[in-house]
Amino acid sequence: DAGTKKLDTFVVIHEKAAGLFTMLKDSAQSMLITTGKSGRSGDRSSEEYQAVSDENARAVASLIQFLTTQEMSLSSSHRRGYLNLELRLLHHECCYCLDRTGAKLVMPRKSDTTRHNSSLGHVGGP
Repeated sequence: DAGTKKLDTFVVIHEKAAGLFTMLKDSAQSMLITTGKSGRSGDRSSEEYQAVSDENARAVASLIQFLTTQEMSLSSSHRRGYLNLELRLLHHECCYCLDRTGAKLVMPRKSDTTRHNSSLGHVGGP
């Protein structure tokens, strides 16, 4: 039914988002310039390569940290959305089963609620 399809869609989206974040972090790590591995050997000194490499390392570390926090945030909101959807689906399924069996749900009367709550406060019976 529609509720189950929504849950399946949630799972697929979450898996794709997790895969995307993994790919982005891996790509960021592969962007690091290592010392002395440039195609132009005579243009820069080893100190310049090291400085560029250090700057890249800091930038990549910051990017990876940002991607990790965004992934955790998205993951958390997906989890909440998934659980909310699952609970709504369970609620509708329960209501459908109760309706199918002919059960009627009624609100408790005020006097029944008061009597029940006051009896909970007494130990040993009424």
